[in-house]
Amino acid sequence: MTAESNQTIFAAAEEERNWQSMSRQTPGRKILKFNLTAFNIILLAVLLLSAVSYLAISNQQISSGFAINGAKGNLADLNKKNRELEFAAIGLESYEKVNRRAAKLGMVAATDVEYLEVKGGEIAMR
Repeated sequence: MTAESNQTIFAAAEEERNWQSMSRQTPGRKILKFNLTAFNIILLAVLLLSAVSYLAISNQQISSGFAINGAKGNLADLNKKNRELEFAAIGLESYEKVNRRAAKLGMVAATDVEYLEVKGGEIAMR
């Protein structure tokens, strides 16, 4: 092969590449150049933002969980105190306690209780 034939082969190959690149481009359309470094920086920023957001949301959920557990413990204590107070109220309302308090206040016990009976009369009702 001679130098002229090699040059002809290279020229034909170059012309073929030019033809292929021209056929891919359409008139009025810009070719978007892809900047890999800028893409990597943007991707890294998005990943960091996602990680920070995940940590913030997790922290908030954990804090809410501790608050709920504290409220449940407080509720249990209040329910226990409520039962104790109900038992104390029942004890204060017992018949013996009421009689003792009435005696301390100078009240006398009722004896010979009589009840009124209504016999066949009409009663006005509202």
